[in-house]
Amino acid sequence: MARLNDRQLKILRVIDEGNITGEDIVKALDSSMQMTSYYLNTLADDGYLKVARVYDNETREFLVVRAYLTDQGKASLESASIKISDGTIASPIVTTPVATAIAVPSITPKIQPIDYARIAESIAQINTQINLIPEGRRDLIEVYLDDLQNEVNVAYRRKLIRLKAYFLAILNILSPILKQGGEPFRQPLETIAFQLQLPIQLPEKH
Repeated sequence: MARLNDRQLKILRVIDEGNITGEDIVKALDSSMQMTSYYLNTLADDGYLKVARVYDNETREFLVVRAYLTDQGKASLESASIKISDGTIASPIVTTPVATAIAVPSITPKIQPIDYARIAESIAQINTQINLIPEGRRDLIEVYLDDLQNEVNVAYRRKLIRLKAYFLAILNILSPILKQGGEPFRQPLETIAFQLQLPIQLPEKH
């Protein structure tokens, strides 16, 4: 049984309140990125969180683009609220791997306005073919598609770096499928990449 300290519980709480990116978590905690990353890593290793990161070639740092509570993390947060009077917080430790990091290419200068409607249409096209994705990868890509859709739908939330990060995470999952003949995904992926001005080369079918 593990006992979480106040800072760990606060991190779970701010993520549960909707602060899912590294930048948002740091602001909510009024802490440094280095310290926050340390706690995110330990909480993810112990099974309280799942954290998706991407590598930014420009800053040479891993960026947290999504952090969310596992069932264990939610249970620990609820337990802390219920048992706050005696300070007893208990939850099992289960090792959960951190999502695989992917490389983010250098951001190119913006040369055209982004057509968010086209991106939304392409996301919908990918979703119609979701059953072609192996079950082990399907859950993760659904998370990234949902994140990308939410970013596209809400104008004030749109940040190019997050749009690119979510898309590249999707591309990372779909690349092996394209090599095996996942042609229904090729056109929507090319459309999104064009709108985000990402110079990508999709793998050819083997």
